[in-house]
Order: sequence, then C-alpha cells, then structure tokens
Amino acid sequence: MFSRKFCLIMALMMLMPFTNALYASPLTITTDKQTYYPGDVIYISGTTEPNSDITIQLYNPSGTMVDIDYKVSSANGYYSISFKIPLKIPTGSWTYGTYTVRAYSVGQIKNTTFTLSAITDSTPPTITSISPGEGSTVSVLNPIISIIYSDDIAIDFSTVKIVLDGTDVTSDATITSTRADYIPVTDLSEGPHTVYFEVKDLSGNKASKTWNFTVSLPDFLPPVISSFYPPNGSILNIRTITINATYSDNKAVDPYSVTLKLNDSAVNMSSITPTSLTASVNLTDGVYLATLSLMDTSGNMATMNWTFTIDATPPTFSGNILNNNTVFQSKEVNFTISVSDNIALNMSSFSMKIDGASVTPSINATSVAYSGTLSEGSHTVVISVMDMAGNLASKAFTFSVALPSNYTIYIIVAVIVAVIAVAIIFILKRV
Repeated sequence: MFSRKFCLIMALMMLMPFTNALYASPLTITTDKQTYYPGDVIYISGTTEPNSDITIQLYNPSGTMVDIDYKVSSANGYYSISFKIPLKIPTGSWTYGTYTVRAYSVGQIKNTTFTLSAITDSTPPTITSISPGEGSTVSVLNPIISIIYSDDIAIDFSTVKIVLDGTDVTSDATITSTRADYIPVTDLSEGPHTVYFEVKDLSGNKASKTWNFTVSLPDFLPPVISSFYPPNGSILNIRTITINATYSDNKAVDPYSVTLKLNDSAVNMSSITPTSLTASVNLTDGVYLATLSLMDTSGNMATMNWTFTIDATPPTFSGNILNNNTVFQSKEVNFTISVSDNIALNMSSFSMKIDGASVTPSINATSVAYSGTLSEGSHTVVISVMDMAGNLASKAFTFSVALPSNYTIYIIVAVIVAVIAVAIIFILKRV
C-alpha cells in the first residue's frame, strides 16, 4: 500500500497542468477593422502568456485556410501580426465573404471574424503624368516613355498596356502600381511617334491616353538648293519669265524663310512650298543677279547666286550700202556693213545672199565686208544675223553695177570722116 503522503504528491503532480491553464493569462484576439477590401492589410493583435508562441490562421467562408503565421509574444504578453489581402479577388482560396481568424497559444484557442467585401468603384484611374510630353520634341533616339497613374481605391497594374507606333511593348516595360516605364529596345526613327496607354483599377474601370511626340536629332546641315531656272549664264529672248527653284533638307525647309532677289530687289513669289518656289516676273533687257536664300527649321541657312540675261531686242545693221541707191561703175564690187546688238552678237550666224545665191563675206566681231565681181545691172542682197539670245535680224537691199559709156570709136570715126572731108576739099580746089 502507498502511503498517504505519496498519494498526495502524485495527485498534485497530475493536477499541475490544469492548474497552470487555470491561472494562465487569457488569450485574446482582435482585428483593426470588421470589413476589408481587396489590397487591404489585416492587422491582428491581442494578448497571451509572456514570451509564448502564438499561431494565427485565416479561414475563408468555406472553412479553407488561406494563410497562417507565427509569432512570439512580448515580455508583457502582447502580440501583433498582419496579413495582406490580394488585390484581385478571387485569388487562390481568397473569396468574398466572412472569414474566421483563429489564434492558438499555451493550449488556448480564440476566434474572431471579419468580412471581405467587394469594392464599389465607378471612378477610373487617373493618368497624372506622361513623358515625353504631348506634342513635344526629343533629341535622342531612345527616349524613356513614362506614365504615372493613381486610383482612389487600387490599381490593377497587371492590366497596364503600352503600344508604341502600333506595336505592343508592354512586355518590355517596367510596371508598378503607380507608374510604367519603357525604353525602346531599338532606336526610334526621326519623325513623329504615337503612344497608346491604358490601365484599369480593381473594379475594371479603365483609363487610357493616346499622344504624340517627335524625335529630332540636332541639325547642323544647311538645306540643299538642287536646281533653279533660268540656268546660270543663260540668255533669254523673252521679257516675261517664270523663275523656279527646288530645294531639300535632311529635316525640313522653313517656307517662311525663303527669299528671292534680282539685282538686290525682292521678288514677290507666286508659290512657296517646303520643296520649291515659283515667281513670274516682267523684266527689261539686261543682266540679272539672282539671289536665293532659305533656312531649315533648325535655322541653318543656304544661299545660291546665279546670273542670267534678258535680251529681247534683235541686232541692227548700218552702212551706206543699205540705202538702196548705190551704183557701182565697176564690176568689182566692195562694201562693208556694220552689225550691233544691245547685249551680244552671234556673228557665226551671219548669212548673206546676193540674187538668191549664198556668198561668204569677211566677218569680224561687229562688221562684214564683201568683195566680189558682179555683172552689170541691179542686184538684190539679203542679210541676216542673230544675237546670243536668238533674236533674228534680217534686211534686204539693192544696188546696181553700171559701167561708163565707151566714146573712143566715135572719136575715131569722126576723125576719119574729118580727114576724108579735108581731102575732098583739097582735091576739089586743085581741080
């Protein structure tokens, strides 16, 4: 038989665990709110035995555990723990409804509940900033495209979409809940580019924006004047002409910068475009210096100078032979004709015909000389010449060849008759 003392000790040892539980600090648990929404943080706190392990479990409305965490209480028995609700519901076992929060510590169990509700939201996100700015010009080929956005509840940044010049580049972008950044993986071409961006909040409300920007590298090259009319050094035989020119630039010519001058006087142009100009002018005979100046949109200037001549006046002839009353008393005919022009003669074009037959006179810079043997009688001469502008001058005139009369035979006859008469008279006197 066991002694009474032994039995008492054994009984006390068997009751000790229950005594500890009886006198342990009570386990408490509470949440910071009763209702939560997707993306919220659940803050759970309470008390238990100092420096004790505590396990917190979350159960969805179907009784499935969706999360668990462990803590050690502080020296005064306080603990706190938090859980993040996913932004998108449903996600995994997270659904809408009433959740149970269960705490385990020092043999005690405590429960509390909260409700996970859907967000009632009809307001779309706000796009607060874009870069490059709308309508702006950047001087690099790979500008950073950035969009900053926000929402009154929460952004679903998995819905972000970035389209550059019709190509979806979202997969190459860096995306967070507040911004998206994209650096082109290949250099952009110079010129305009279009960006489309969209994002939704957790309620599916969508915000979108389309904008344009331009890539333009620094430009130090002046425009190129590729052609112009009239050509340099040309001579025209009309006084009303159309001046035109074409030009180009690696960027663009500023049409408002185009000026045209003739002999330092401004010309009113009938048409100016970024690639050409046209001007109709009425001019007098003379030499003209044309000056064309223009700039590109970067301020680089190009200037072209050239000359042309207007000559609409034909050459003129002068000389006594042209008076139509010249008589040559010898078959050896010689005459000279002077030729002049207000600009420049083309003496190689000179032509002379006498009685329809071409002849070749002696030609120098401003005159021609004819020397030849012609028959007695009237002769018709036709001459023509052009100047360097192609103006033609022609003239017809006549002259005659008339030899002096021959009286020698008459004198001889008269002498013979006189001698015969004297002889007859002498004979008659002798008889």
